[in-house]
Amino acid sequence: MAMELLLGTKLRLVFEAGINDEGKPVYKAKTFSNVKNEATTDQLFQAA
Repeated sequence: MAMELLLGTKLRLVFEAGINDEGKPVYKAKTFSNVKNEATTDQLFQAA
């Protein structure tokens, strides 16, 4: 039987920061690593 072990949770937000000279989108990311392991997906979505 398989078991699941949650070691940590991180929240990563990716933003579109504009367009480069070639017309392609430029993305910037921000990662939050001090997220409680008990936080649900809905709670993370609401905080974001």
